[in-house]
Amino acid sequence: MFVTAGSDTHSWSDWVFTLHCRGGLGRDEGHAGENGTVSGKACPKGLYGIFCEECPAGTYKNVTGSDRALCRPCPADDIPHRAAYVTVRGGIAKTPCPYKCVSDRFHMPHCYTALEELIYTFGGPWLFGLLLLGLLILLALVLSVARMKFVGVDELPGPAPTQHGSQIDHSFPFLESLNEVLETNRAEESQSHVHRMYFMGRNTFSEPWHLPHTPPEQIKEIVYEGAFNTFVDEINGIAAYQWWEGAIYSILSVLAYPLAWSWQQWRRRIKLQRLREFVRSEYDHACLRSCRSRALYEGLKVAATSDLMLVYLDFFLGGDEKRTDIPARLHQRFPMSILFGGDGSYMAPFSIQSDNILTSLMSQMVPPTTWYRMAAGLNAQLRLVRRGRLRVTFRPATTSGHCQYGLLVHAVEKKANRYLLKALMV
Repeated sequence: MFVTAGSDTHSWSDWVFTLHCRGGLGRDEGHAGENGTVSGKACPKGLYGIFCEECPAGTYKNVTGSDRALCRPCPADDIPHRAAYVTVRGGIAKTPCPYKCVSDRFHMPHCYTALEELIYTFGGPWLFGLLLLGLLILLALVLSVARMKFVGVDELPGPAPTQHGSQIDHSFPFLESLNEVLETNRAEESQSHVHRMYFMGRNTFSEPWHLPHTPPEQIKEIVYEGAFNTFVDEINGIAAYQWWEGAIYSILSVLAYPLAWSWQQWRRRIKLQRLREFVRSEYDHACLRSCRSRALYEGLKVAATSDLMLVYLDFFLGGDEKRTDIPARLHQRFPMSILFGGDGSYMAPFSIQSDNILTSLMSQMVPPTTWYRMAAGLNAQLRLVRRGRLRVTFRPATTSGHCQYGLLVHAVEKKANRYLLKALMV
């Protein structure tokens, strides 16, 4: 379409038109009027412009009128930082302005993740952290009590056996005949005990339990050395850990140390159970010279402390040995080593294990009550001792880097057929 203006002809597209929409009562008085609308009426709340459209996202309008300036910005503190404003049909006439989360991972109204909702449900990060810390401490206490109650040695410390001809202790809350049987079993076990051989290592993934191949002097007369070396190889193979067990422990130590500690205790418990089953029922006791011990599987016994860090192997006579000088009396075993359990940490402090065999042996020199008080007092003091402090104090010189702490008990004087005992920490 063309338009003729004088002698020139112009295309319709060359013309520029402007639509003036301002007017109102103040127009004839020299003032600019308000924006008009198609209908001639002011836009209601939430709408603006000629066609009464919704105010832009992030604004609201709580008065009537058509001016764009009437759409005010929504308060900035009314929207979470992971949300964006949205428009609604009919406009927004009041605050708070509607919004939605920027992703489906977040949940209304605060646009939190599931974990954040849990944290803020319990009062925020600080209160949630304190609550979680309290739960971890409670769980650690429960596991510690359960470990001491259900995981430990086969025997619990008990009263020492009565000497021959002495009166039976009637303080036990069971029948006298049962008391006699228990006392007799303890006495027979302690009388046939020859030697306690401690495992080396702290039962960790980097330092597992292991036995030396050379038998101690105390048991050379009751074992075959070649068969004993084979037995040690089998024991060390069972006590060793697989590489993946240590890898899982390392990962859990970084992510969640309480879980790493529980994992380590679980694997330690399995190792101890495996060693017990092997010595008790699978191994044929071929290293022992006693035919009776080999036939009855009674010459070897594995036990451990309740912290699962110190394990020992007890050797017993079978009763058919020809030598009468074994087992030796307590004063003939001096100096005698008693190793500490634990590693000096908070979860596993140093401690001395006072089981039935050790108590029975010590009762040859001191009353059982005296030994119990000494062990209890020593354990109370050992809870305050750190491993590094012992290393600095005693400065152990070892070629392998491994050292174990304990007591070295020996007699310093014999007086009136009684020995004065002295215990040194080594």
